[in-house]
Amino acid sequence: MPIIASTESLYYAPSAWKAWIDYITKNHQFASRRAALVRQTERTTASASPGFVLSNQDVQGISEFFACSSCPPDRIIIRKKTYMVKGSNSVQIVAFNGSKYMIVTRSKSMYLIAKCLDKSKVILCAEACLKLAKHLIAKEF
Repeated sequence: MPIIASTESLYYAPSAWKAWIDYITKNHQFASRRAALVRQTERTTASASPGFVLSNQDVQGISEFFACSSCPPDRIIIRKKTYMVKGSNSVQIVAFNGSKYMIVTRSKSMYLIAKCLDKSKVILCAEACLKLAKHLIAKEF
């Protein structure tokens, strides 16, 4: 008879995706307490910090932003909040809503979204997100 794992052990099982999120949210030099990894095509969350859930509309808006490379919009709506785009390129968006920064970085198949709470640490957080995206791309994600 096969052994079936209980749902409790599956729920608390370590996840490689969670390790990426923990790197962003638990490293104090990035001043980010909320982050998520979302699959682009399925629009499903691979992992997220507690309470940081993105809707299908959020992911669609992010996808549309990256699709419009010739004339990117000057704002993006994430979690029903409007963020003004401060900078963007083909793989990253840095946007501000008056008190917090939202950093969206894409790899081949995923979006890494991080909310940064400190203006002085936005560059560090954005660079860390780019570094993680490069790791994801190297692993074909």
